[in-house]
Amino acid sequence: METVSEDKPSWRRRLFGKLSLVAQALIFLGLFSLLTFWEIRTSTFQSLLFSRLNRHMTFELKAADSGTTVYPGQGPADIRLGYALLGDLKDNLKNSGFTEKKHAVSSFSMRWLMRAGVFPPYDEKVQAGLTITDDTGADIYTARFPGLVYDSFDSIPRPVVNALLFIEDRNILNTSTPYKNPAVEWDRFGKAIIQLILKKIGLIRDNTIGGSTLPTQFEKYRHSPEGVTKDPGEKIKQMMSASLRAYRNGRSTIASRKKIVLDYINSVPMAAYPGYGEVNGLADGLMVWYGADFDRTNAVLGTADFGGKKLPSREALKAYKQVISLFIAHRRPSFYLLTNSAELNRMTDSYLRLMAREKLISEKAKEAMLKTALAFPKKHAKQARWPFIDLKAVNSIRTYLLRLLGTDNLYGLDRLDLGVSTMLNKKAQTEVTDLLKKLRTPSAFGANKDVSELQGLYHGDPAGIIYSFTLYERGDSVNLLRVQTDNFDQPLDINQGTKLDLGSTAKLRTLITYLDIVADLHGKYAALKKKDLAKVRVSEQDKISRWAVDYLTANPGRELRAMLEAALDRRYSANPEEKFFTGSGLHTFENFSDEENYLVLTVREALHRSTNLVFIRLMRDIARYYSFNAEGSTTQFLDKFSNPYRNKYLEKFADREGQVFINRFYKKYSGADTGSYYRMMTAGSRPTPRRASIIFRSFRPKASARELDFFIKANLPDIRLTSKLIEDLFEQSAPGRWTLADRGFIAHVHPLELWTAAYLMNNPKAKRSRVIRDSSRERQEVYKWLFKTRNKNAQDSRIRSLIEIEAFLGIHQQWKKMGYPFESLVPSYATSIGSSADKPAALAEMMGIIANGGVRYPTRRINRLHFAAGTPYETVFEPAIGRTERVLPEEVADVVKETIIGVVEKGTARRVKGAFKTAAGDTVILCGGKTGTGDHRFEVFGAGGKLISSRIVNRTATFAFVIGDRWFGTVVAFVPGKNAENYKFTSALPVQILKILAPSLMPVINSVPKDPLL
Repeated sequence: METVSEDKPSWRRRLFGKLSLVAQALIFLGLFSLLTFWEIRTSTFQSLLFSRLNRHMTFELKAADSGTTVYPGQGPADIRLGYALLGDLKDNLKNSGFTEKKHAVSSFSMRWLMRAGVFPPYDEKVQAGLTITDDTGADIYTARFPGLVYDSFDSIPRPVVNALLFIEDRNILNTSTPYKNPAVEWDRFGKAIIQLILKKIGLIRDNTIGGSTLPTQFEKYRHSPEGVTKDPGEKIKQMMSASLRAYRNGRSTIASRKKIVLDYINSVPMAAYPGYGEVNGLADGLMVWYGADFDRTNAVLGTADFGGKKLPSREALKAYKQVISLFIAHRRPSFYLLTNSAELNRMTDSYLRLMAREKLISEKAKEAMLKTALAFPKKHAKQARWPFIDLKAVNSIRTYLLRLLGTDNLYGLDRLDLGVSTMLNKKAQTEVTDLLKKLRTPSAFGANKDVSELQGLYHGDPAGIIYSFTLYERGDSVNLLRVQTDNFDQPLDINQGTKLDLGSTAKLRTLITYLDIVADLHGKYAALKKKDLAKVRVSEQDKISRWAVDYLTANPGRELRAMLEAALDRRYSANPEEKFFTGSGLHTFENFSDEENYLVLTVREALHRSTNLVFIRLMRDIARYYSFNAEGSTTQFLDKFSNPYRNKYLEKFADREGQVFINRFYKKYSGADTGSYYRMMTAGSRPTPRRASIIFRSFRPKASARELDFFIKANLPDIRLTSKLIEDLFEQSAPGRWTLADRGFIAHVHPLELWTAAYLMNNPKAKRSRVIRDSSRERQEVYKWLFKTRNKNAQDSRIRSLIEIEAFLGIHQQWKKMGYPFESLVPSYATSIGSSADKPAALAEMMGIIANGGVRYPTRRINRLHFAAGTPYETVFEPAIGRTERVLPEEVADVVKETIIGVVEKGTARRVKGAFKTAAGDTVILCGGKTGTGDHRFEVFGAGGKLISSRIVNRTATFAFVIGDRWFGTVVAFVPGKNAENYKFTSALPVQILKILAPSLMPVINSVPKDPLL
């Protein structure tokens, strides 16, 4: 008998029996609705999903070659903190010699979400900014924005929290549903969607209800482009990001919700106020917009009961209304806070009535606050300003960072989430700064022998003297900035931002140039035998070459060191009676002391005594050396003015060797801002109105007299000219009135430099080959007129002027190797005694070359840049190993160092002798240096450029020093402005300053060298 098996009933039949499909569908829908309602109320499923997703949202700081970093979009906070800019900043830093050492590497899931536009979940910083530390890690500058914040949720007065939740999100702190997703309020979100649909089909004009909760608003104003929701897709990103952030620490969101309230209150945008900048957070908002004291406001609100029978104090009522108004103002901060405070007052009153209706505040409190009108004070709070004196080194670092990062201003720099480790020593920096400040009131020192001695070295009010100090340490192939400060309570950086007449320090540059020439001649001739040296032809005017050949002939096989010592023993007269043809005219010079007038001194002795006339004569010999030996020099072919080949040489020089100068000037001006051409051409000199007008009209031949007047006022602010003189200068400097050579002669610049700069001003993108091609006529013109002059004396003087200009172009190249900061030198022997000016920072660099045995090390101010610490964008940069460059033979540097030690041991800096000792105090650390004194003058000119009057407008004295084997720097005393006429002092003043500072510097100088990157 066949058995018939019965089919097993399906799960649906077993569950629903014989119910119809409609009934089954209704049951399914009911169950789904219950589950949905349950999920909307409890967020159980979301808590499981998002907390599990968060397990995969990780990032870790790794070596730079480990994975890649994904950077955020253009959200306001991401831009302000620098996260969105890090990609470009990395390129700028790499181009500036920094290497990326570490960066954050995110997990695959986090990278995927970030590339999809979701903002990554991590503990965001609502307060951040620039931090600068010294070489020990101690803070020396901290900028934090917002400036004031609540430290924790519990520190927020309860009335503040109540006001925020009533206005923005009333259910966020409901603890009955611990898994609740605070990012979505489904009823609010549903209404917002319906309104959006109705708006799309034209039934309503605008939304009246937004779908944003407190968490999504936080995501919006920090991470959405421009801080707004531009489309539904952006809203979804905000909700997704806020949901992930809510479940970062597990399924329960109670702690996350408190954190959201805290972060919102601390970071909500409050517009920007002129003179203060962007305002974020309730605390800063109260301070800026109402002038309220944050601590006092919290105290009165923390004890006030706005819903009780007893009316709170007037102070508490006023403070609470201000808090409520700022939470309202967030919706349209610029509108309410900058342009329509009356509307803000009206809206605040409306919310007060609503709060009273909901029993959050009492009727009495409401009525009292309605009578309290909001009022912005006339003077709003400004950010606290540190004294400029205390920020000198810091501002130098900050300005350097601007260049490194390619950012526009210090305001934006201070708001970057950036930690900067520097090479500064905070303790020494603070002590030196305090001492320099006290020197403006010497009585603050009490009975101090060194300070009493200092007071005898100047005439004038001590409060008017600015003192500047810089100290570097020689590291391993790098110069480390340890101290940089001054006592000038203004932003100006005396060390790097000033062009000063530093006088006799130029003698040291001249000495180095001289010994460098001797070293070159030793390399050229030392290997020759006597018979070969006898065949060497040297012009009798080239006295240095003549001496070198004679010395090596008499001393065959002598080492370079011996020859340098002999060169220092060459003697020069200090007689001031001789007239020197230099700077296109005859000049005489004076010594500081009449006692030197009848001396014949060695070069070594002259440096120790700082004797002017010896260095004037030494510079004459240097200039003649370059005239006869520099590439492209006219003189090497024109030793005798009667030379019959002059005209033939002229053609060759103009067509070929003249290109040497075109190439040099093209390199100087190509790529530079045309607005800086005049400053580049006259840097290091003191141009007269006539020279300035010649240069200006060469650059702009079609300009008007009025434009010339404006140009002279802008570039020669210390000179006053009448309208008649301006008209005369305008006519006299007309381009057609003078040949190119004449214009160069009058302007004291090489004619081809004048032409090249003018050409590039009109053709800024011209290639070098085009400039060479188009200059052929000018190269001929510059020299041809010299040989058509009927007056032999005039011809010779112009030839000598041109030769001198060429010589100083060569001298300038040597000075630039030694860190000279300007783009030209005054073509005059007076450059040897300071007429070409200098900068303290450049002198310090020169001292570093001497201390480093002739090698130019890169300067390191910054040890490490740490961006976005603790974020998915964290990146660490360190300076790459800098390129060192030998600019002097080691023997030259050693001889120079010994010579400047003599300046301290027995010369103009004797007073600092023995001031530095080892830690045990039993051994003197040798110190050397060079002193210098100078002044800058206000000059008034009359017709024809004649000088009518002159008065001192700046007075300066400096001491550039080396201490032991590792330390070097500068000390400067400076009086700016017309008040300088009331002061008298010499370079003994900065030398005494170094002596006073010595005790504060000893701990640093005796410290053990350490690797700056540890």
